[in-house]
Amino acid sequence: MFKGFAEDCVDTPDARIFVRHGGDGFPIVLLHGHPRTSVTWHRVAPTLMDAGFTVICPDLPGYGRSVIAHPASDHSSSSKRAMARSIRTAVETLGHTRFYLVGHDRGSYVALRLALDSPAAVARLALADCVPISEHLARADAAFATAWWHWFFYAQPDKPERAIAADPLAWYGLDVGSMGAENFAEVAEAVHHHMAEEAPTQLAGELERFFG
Repeated sequence: MFKGFAEDCVDTPDARIFVRHGGDGFPIVLLHGHPRTSVTWHRVAPTLMDAGFTVICPDLPGYGRSVIAHPASDHSSSSKRAMARSIRTAVETLGHTRFYLVGHDRGSYVALRLALDSPAAVARLALADCVPISEHLARADAAFATAWWHWFFYAQPDKPERAIAADPLAWYGLDVGSMGAENFAEVAEAVHHHMAEEAPTQLAGELERFFG
């Protein structure tokens, strides 16, 4: 996967960002969703590079091989604003001050926050599987609560950690057949690592990650 791409870790004030990048052209930044990593884009990124773009695929802070530098007790370091700031800084460190930006799922909320906070940096914005959180909450009804019950479940103390850590691959529905072996292996490793090393604080911050 990612033939022709370099892999680097970029230090920012708030996080160390693992990033895959390659190509020679106007930069396009691809942000993955929860609970995945930058490997999400393993089919899309090479196609965009062949089309003439510089393609940048970071692991979001706290996901995969990206590490939040200073975890905070109020989970502010896991907010979408903090994540967006780290992604922007990492992309700038790679030499790009203006770029196209694409986000999926959790990455779409980080991308939206980045565009709102740094509009001059974002030349074009594409959001997949996303409407603004304020719109989600404004439309919240019984149907929404039934379909998106996990949002409210994550707000409960202690229970999410116990439930998810018991069988994280089953919880997230990761499937090697649909994902492909290498993609599945990287995401599964990342999920197991974070369950083992960061479960007490990582999952407790889920609500802040959604609403921050």
